[in-house]
Amino acid sequence: MILNKRLFAFIGARSGSKGLVDKNIKMFHGKPLIAWTVEAALNSQYIDKVFVSTDSEKYAGIAQQYGAEVIDRPEYLSNDDSSLAEALQHAYEQIKALHGEFNIALNLQATSPLRTCKHIDEAIELYTSRDNEELRLFSCYQLEPKYAWIMKCNEQGYAHFVDNNEQIKTNHARQKNNSIYMPNGAIYILPTNDLSKFYNDTSIPYVMNQAESIDIDTIQDFELAEQLYLYP
Repeated sequence: MILNKRLFAFIGARSGSKGLVDKNIKMFHGKPLIAWTVEAALNSQYIDKVFVSTDSEKYAGIAQQYGAEVIDRPEYLSNDDSSLAEALQHAYEQIKALHGEFNIALNLQATSPLRTCKHIDEAIELYTSRDNEELRLFSCYQLEPKYAWIMKCNEQGYAHFVDNNEQIKTNHARQKNNSIYMPNGAIYILPTNDLSKFYNDTSIPYVMNQAESIDIDTIQDFELAEQLYLYP
């Protein structure tokens, strides 16, 4: 709890990963990958409850072993096209029935083992420092200013800057570029009165370094994360 507001952590962990099979429970430096996120959330000084949403009995058992409560995720929210926001909304309905209402939800990605309780608490403090009921927070890392020049082609094959402000400039100086952020998926914070989207017009970034931001999707990501853990 912070500022008399109740917080819960949601950790989505469906089975059936195609890129790296069972990545959520793959052993990472002595513990299943998901355990790193469960323990980080439990060690937060502000989070009141930690829940894992999963369609797997095996995953559920591991989550409970490390201290999380489990929400059974239905099959229609467990396929490759399932919406994470819908899974979060489903879980919150179950959570409310068991534990009453909360004010703030955190979505913590199970595949971000280098995101710690320190990051989580810093993000919560940043989020709650703003007096805005519609506010969202996303974790990210900062890109080099040159990435402001990223372009895409339209249907006619003509290239345009993704950033419309770059399109109208006549002088493209890297030193004058605005800050560019890449969301890393490790932390999202949003109000429980609207769990339908993770971004809106009042989203704020919580900046982590690029190494801590690693998100495991492939065996190459996993091996890199293992090295970054040993040699940050």
